[in-house]
Amino acid sequence: MTPQTSSTGNAPKGNTQVAYPIPKPIIWLGRLLQFFSKDLAAAYSRFFFMRPMRHKMKPAESRWKQEAEQQFIEVPSIGKTISVYRWGPKDAPKVLIAHGWSGRGTQFIDLSRKLLDAGYRVYAFDAPAHGQSGTKSTLMLEFIESIREMDRRFGPFEAIVGHSMGGIAALNAVGRFGLRPKRLVTVGIPDSIKKIFYQFAEIMGLKPVIAEKNIDYLAKVYGTDIDHLAGSYNAALTDIPVLVIHDKKDKEVPYTEAEAIVRNLKNGKLLLTEGFGHRRILRNPEVIEQIVHYIRTGKLLNEDHGTQE
Repeated sequence: MTPQTSSTGNAPKGNTQVAYPIPKPIIWLGRLLQFFSKDLAAAYSRFFFMRPMRHKMKPAESRWKQEAEQQFIEVPSIGKTISVYRWGPKDAPKVLIAHGWSGRGTQFIDLSRKLLDAGYRVYAFDAPAHGQSGTKSTLMLEFIESIREMDRRFGPFEAIVGHSMGGIAALNAVGRFGLRPKRLVTVGIPDSIKKIFYQFAEIMGLKPVIAEKNIDYLAKVYGTDIDHLAGSYNAALTDIPVLVIHDKKDKEVPYTEAEAIVRNLKNGKLLLTEGFGHRRILRNPEVIEQIVHYIRTGKLLNEDHGTQE
């Protein structure tokens, strides 16, 4: 299958402001800058685009973190260090969990416990600029390289589960870079990476040309066409079994993007939920049960209901 990126057409745009709540003074300054220098306005917006938010850790997550085996490892390809977590017996089959933008490796408590109960050893990490991993800025490329380094150090993995940015990064690692977990599960992932740049420019009150300048700049950093980071493109390069989970009420990433990705998968299943949004879906017991069952069997519970192959 020839890789194709999906057309966004009249599909819902999603609400990038949910993921990037930017104070009004920052927006006002950006609007002013674009009248004097579009290059300066692009660099200014990129500064904020590359900086994830950090959230206070709740007591339950803090306790879960303390239960983990912890270490820091270097990711040589990007020259950064990431924090790694492990739970479960050393001789058990391994599952890697990749968090999303502004997330942490320790946030998937319920899913991790269910995987442990099912006999797996769970690995997670804090991507650069997230959790304990230091630095203040990062890019999707660094998520991809972190996943690849986790595979080199601790793989092979029975499965990778990725949420949002972690999911699209995992799909890139499998599609373009040839990682070979037995199965991949993505939750709430975007398809078009370009669209994220346009959405971000829009919420900052900047003209589309600013997004285009950032796309060109980061294409040079990535050393690739930004379209080649898209979910649809990498889906067509992927031949392992993939389960794509998305909620119809996701306000950040419309579920139509999941549908576009699944259309390009050679061996894909789509599970649509309704009412859990972009983040609460990760704590839903039924979704967690489906993820664990799929990792074990390659099938969904009650596959004839609510799934698309």
